[in-house]
Amino acid sequence: MSVGVRVARTVDEVEALRDAWWALDGTSLPADIDYFLTVARHHPEMDRPHVVVVERDGAPVSIAAAYVQRGWIAHRIGPWAPYRPVVRALTLAYNGIVGDTSDEVIEAITKSLYGSVAAGEADAVHLRFTDPEGPLTDSLTRVVPALRRQHLVPLRPHWGVSIPECPNALLSGMSASTRQSLRRTSRRFERTWGDSMRVEIHHTPDTLDQLSAQVDAIAERSYQYEGAPVLASSPLDRALIELGLERGWFRAYVLSVEDRPIAYWTGFAYGGTFGWRGATGYDPAFRSHSPGTYLLMRLLEDLCRDDGVSLFDLGGGDVEYKQRIANVYWQEVDVRAFGPGVRNASRALAGTSVNALHAAARRCASLIGARRAPTLARRRRLKADALSRAGAR
Repeated sequence: MSVGVRVARTVDEVEALRDAWWALDGTSLPADIDYFLTVARHHPEMDRPHVVVVERDGAPVSIAAAYVQRGWIAHRIGPWAPYRPVVRALTLAYNGIVGDTSDEVIEAITKSLYGSVAAGEADAVHLRFTDPEGPLTDSLTRVVPALRRQHLVPLRPHWGVSIPECPNALLSGMSASTRQSLRRTSRRFERTWGDSMRVEIHHTPDTLDQLSAQVDAIAERSYQYEGAPVLASSPLDRALIELGLERGWFRAYVLSVEDRPIAYWTGFAYGGTFGWRGATGYDPAFRSHSPGTYLLMRLLEDLCRDDGVSLFDLGGGDVEYKQRIANVYWQEVDVRAFGPGVRNASRALAGTSVNALHAAARRCASLIGARRAPTLARRRRLKADALSRAGAR
């Protein structure tokens, strides 16, 4: 039986899908209807929702949660982004399809998304961090002509930890050197700080203000955020955390020494995975004590006791600690398909050209054993700047 497709383009039209959306019972946080609507209402780049509903006999069998979003798309050569066009993109939420994902349904979704772009509703379809060999990528490749697609988009590594029931079983899956390093760090931290240290776990709505103050105090000192607060400057993050606390999805671990917050780790637990939209940071004044590593170990121990979590999602990138502790790995890619017109064709070509330069630079750097040198140099600079700010205080 063939499928039909309709599109919800307003918040009210999306709200009307609530019962059908819930019935499809997804496991992806960005594709949860309340999370999706919170993003739609608070994201500064969001124009409107664009939810594709696939139906059989008038009943929804699949929903693709997408937005029309206006913002720049960074094309990088190493840590630099020489080409950042501002694009009005039809962006599918991460893992944004709930319900039936058969080939027929996926093709209906990709044809609908690109059909809206071809009709002028957006400049491009943007599938962020999708499976490079998955059905979505394959379908959009078949639907969209080659000259309207960007090519050579770099793959992004993504890391995770499969959570066993026993913390010792988790450690036994790591290398001997990693196990010894983690245990040594934890013991040294506890010996050094003793009763003056504590770990607070925020997971209820009444702790939001305290959590915000603690996280921002650390973020302003950490290198990850270059001296900027996290929640005070982001209504979107605060709204999502408020939603997560109300629904029991969100938790934040904050490590303090002598009543001074020095490290935090946050994330959402949803669909058996902890780490959705996770964030971490630490006070550089305590870097020699590895507070982030200590807090990570406490978090992992708690996850092993949580029957509802089977995967700790560490996120993407080439950060060393992720590679050391991860036991799950996959790759993702941004798929970008542009609409008709000379301007869009030039965007596709320019992006492909930058991607080619990035690939060539990586090959050359690999030949001389310096593939990660620019990224590491930038990270060292950010850490030095953070340490300088900490000293200034």
